[in-house]
Amino acid sequence: MKPKVLFGLEIPSIRDPRWVFLLSLTSFVVFAVIFPGFRRTPEQMLASLTTCIGLELGIARLLGKKLIFPLSAWITSMGTLLLTDTASVEGVMIAATLGILSKQLITIRGRHVFNPANFGVLVAYFFFTDMITISPGRWGGTVATVAVVLALGLYIGFKVNRLYLSLSFVASYFLGCSIMAQILERPLLALCLPMTGAAFYLFTFFMITDPKTSPDRPHEQMIFGLFVATLATYLRLMAVVSNLFLALFVGTAVYSVWRNRDLLAKAPEAA
Repeated sequence: MKPKVLFGLEIPSIRDPRWVFLLSLTSFVVFAVIFPGFRRTPEQMLASLTTCIGLELGIARLLGKKLIFPLSAWITSMGTLLLTDTASVEGVMIAATLGILSKQLITIRGRHVFNPANFGVLVAYFFFTDMITISPGRWGGTVATVAVVLALGLYIGFKVNRLYLSLSFVASYFLGCSIMAQILERPLLALCLPMTGAAFYLFTFFMITDPKTSPDRPHEQMIFGLFVATLATYLRLMAVVSNLFLALFVGTAVYSVWRNRDLLAKAPEAA
């Protein structure tokens, strides 16, 4: 059966798990825009969406690639807006642009190395600190918010076969908090505070589970989750504010090298 085409764009199958990602993240963004306290605006939502989709389709046309409905770009735009804390439209556009460019330009064997939203937020934060901050506490307002994100996250983790990764990350992060409590001689509950916010679970179920930049096999997922959580714990000890984003940045880079180890092994032979 031929794929459906709408306005010249090939439409992915309804069975594509990215549709669930898209609907969930878009719902969270609409919630953040409508309800006070999150400081996300309709203008920021539109800017993130049009920047990501426009860039992805524009680059695809420029390179002569087949035009596909930009599910991935839409997901990137929503994730970028949710986890970028900025009062400006320009800040969102910068993070969105960096994310899409990383997806298109930093690739190995046609597969992007970094999670686009994570890359965009992290790099924008480092280079535009006067405009962009990272403030996970913004999403920690109510128990109901956390419960909704957690419930949808578990469902999506199951749908995209990434539950082992998410649960491994949460368990390892909690273990890291326990170790920090011993090292710093502080109460465990105080160090587990990030785990009580919805942003932590947005990161856990919607950021690190990107199928293109995370392992498929259960045992590899558990190792990946352990690695990211352990590195995040170390960075917390070093008082690095962007510890989760930086840990995932390094984790996806290491995983990409490991995934393409056969290609790297052939490089010295070719030389």
